Amino acid sequence: MRRAVVSLVAASLGLGACGLVSGLDGLGVSDATVDAPSDAGTIDVASPCEAGACGAPAGFAPIWLATDRNGACAGAQDIVMDPTPPGTASCKCSCTPTPSCVPQPYITVYEGSNCGTFGSLDVVVDGGCNAFDAAVPADLRIPAFAPADASCSGSVSGGGALPSILGRLCSVSDCSACAAPAGFQLCYYAAGQATCPDGMKSHVVGTAAQADCAACSACTTHGSCGGTFTLYTSSSCTGGSTVVTVGGVCHGGAGTYTSTRYVPTFDGGCTPGASTATLDVTSEGTVCCP
Repeated sequence: MRRAVVSLVAASLGLGACGLVSGLDGLGVSDATVDAPSDAGTIDVASPCEAGACGAPAGFAPIWLATDRNGACAGAQDIVMDPTPPGTASCKCSCTPTPSCVPQPYITVYEGSNCGTFGSLDVVVDGGCNAFDAAVPADLRIPAFAPADASCSGSVSGGGALPSILGRLCSVSDCSACAAPAGFQLCYYAAGQATCPDGMKSHVVGTAAQADCAACSACTTHGSCGGTFTLYTSSSCTGGSTVVTVGGVCHGGAGTYTSTRYVPTFDGGCTPGASTATLDVTSEGTVCCP
């Protein structure tokens, strides 16, 4: 904010309106500057200095830099400096298993006396009432089986703002003296990532700094399908029935059945993938300080 200040007392000079205007001839006008830090979201270093002024390296402009936000100077801009790099724990992946236990083209069983004979029930189960016409031996055990679709869904959380030094920079207004005001030091700024000359300390600066999380790699589902397998003596899943717990013990269930219904449950979980965090500096620039 710039405020032009002219101190005149017209009455004491005895000047009328025209006399006041003519009385300004040759009078120096003080251009006082009242500073408010820019919140523009970009770093704007509009240096009035020629290239190389104040000892600036090629490609850099002289600035005044403070490692706090207490001081004031012309064109003050609040910045973040040297943000802490994001660690491996900055991003966290989670997952939810979304498997499907059906359809199954056949059901593996152990049958016969004490369920000692390996076999299968030739029936396609899809979660509804399925036709099934077979005689079941005296004993039957249905082991848990793998899901038809072992899918899962993943998501990532974390990231966000990173710890940084809260600083302030200003354009150099006196390109001949170059002396920094109290609380500031003379440094040099270039937009983007730049290399400082040997012997100068390099600072990453910007208007904000955060950790960005990449999408998680694929999650994996582990577990098996259980539930109940009900055998019916009618063709519409009604009437006499025998319920066999999938993954359970050997079950006595001799008889002839004509329909079946499988009600699945999934016993298991998933292992989440991984995400990587990257440093994202808004309006990134490089500051070199002697």
